[in-house]
Amino acid sequence: LTMGILMVMSVCVMVNNAFWPLYITNRLAVPVEFVGAFPFIRSLIMLGFYFFVVPRFNPAVFGRPMLTGFSMFVTSQLLLIFSPPLAYSVLFVSVLLEAGALAMINPMMDALLVTTVDRQERARIMAIIWVVIILLTSPFGWLAGFLSEISRTLPFVMNICLFFLGGVFTYLASQRAVQDVPSEMITVQERMI
Repeated sequence: LTMGILMVMSVCVMVNNAFWPLYITNRLAVPVEFVGAFPFIRSLIMLGFYFFVVPRFNPAVFGRPMLTGFSMFVTSQLLLIFSPPLAYSVLFVSVLLEAGALAMINPMMDALLVTTVDRQERARIMAIIWVVIILLTSPFGWLAGFLSEISRTLPFVMNICLFFLGGVFTYLASQRAVQDVPSEMITVQERMI
């Protein structure tokens, strides 16, 4: 389940990095000179989330923040797909949601990896996990390129499907984590995911 979540995130970040600039310049008619401003805005928003939102999360209870992050990602991609040309406000909201989702999912994913992988074998297992993820995600770059030739929106539709899959993996992993923790250590609030 953890590898599935990592794979979903790797594919979706790769697709966004490769096709997002093409989409906003070709479909949304954003001038090329403004494209570089959006990663800067995304980084500032992520920094704000890292300082003010993420510290409020309990790393042992990863389900709710990660599911919220996947929901924000889906909303971000839908806004991007249905945004009219030159709608900078809609594009800004999409970037805001994407940055918030990344800032919520990445630390929780790291916490999930740390708790899932055996401490004694962590370096070896992490190396194997990342090699497998690189092997499994490589074909998705070709697939996203093929979909982009059909329609510029299709790579983002693929992302939405993968985000739903990531949400399913997260839900299953959080349910398994609740079963693995002794019942006296789980508060009523944490039982809610």
